[in-house]
Amino acid sequence: MANQSTTFGEVTISTKHKEDLRDLIYLQLLLEDNVLCNVTSNELFNEIETFITKDKTKNEYQFTLPIINNIRYIQLMRNVELLITEFLTKDYKNKTINEIRDRLRNVTFNINYKPYCN
Repeated sequence: MANQSTTFGEVTISTKHKEDLRDLIYLQLLLEDNVLCNVTSNELFNEIETFITKDKTKNEYQFTLPIINNIRYIQLMRNVELLITEFLTKDYKNKTINEIRDRLRNVTFNINYKPYCN
């Protein structure tokens, strides 16, 4: 029987401007199944913003997701990469969403994985 590899850690996405991070998370939510919302929804933006924190040492805003999964690290990072490229290349039906996507293509996002040690 082969050993199953489990990844424990967190992925942090950061950038200089809070609104860029909020919009990136918003686009990712639009790709999730069964998510129906309007791009002008203040409720959704307010909810997203509660999960964004500021790293004062780096002067960046960040969003951190805990990861506990039965995949290898390399597979996890490939999945994160695919998510980023997918929602920055997808052609949305809504013109405003496409404008957000186009603006975010010129923003630098940092993505880091920090494993939890036992």
